[in-house]
Amino acid sequence: MKPSSVDLRSRVIQDVDSGLSAAKASAKYLVSARMIDKWKRLNQETGSPDPRRGRSGPCLKLDPYREAILNAIEQKPGLTLEDLRSHLKLPGCVQTLWNALHRWGIVLKSDPCDRAATA
Repeated sequence: MKPSSVDLRSRVIQDVDSGLSAAKASAKYLVSARMIDKWKRLNQETGSPDPRRGRSGPCLKLDPYREAILNAIEQKPGLTLEDLRSHLKLPGCVQTLWNALHRWGIVLKSDPCDRAATA
């Protein structure tokens, strides 16, 4: 959900600071009284009604290991994800490693000859 505009937040806070009750401001601007209280608190804490800028998205656990992972893949291209994870003692599971490789645009391809030989 997209944050409300700074203009709307400013107008609501200005009206409430001028004496309009939160309930009446809520009806006037079609926002909840609880949201008005949050905006007032934010304005008092930061001096601005602007939405907080936070970090969003998943924790990128394997980014610090990127060079080591790429070097290991370059040296031994036949490594499986589990081999790579255990060899480098990486945090997370195999899926975490797969997600990181996918995000970096790296695809590990298995060699059909190796599969036929081990089957």
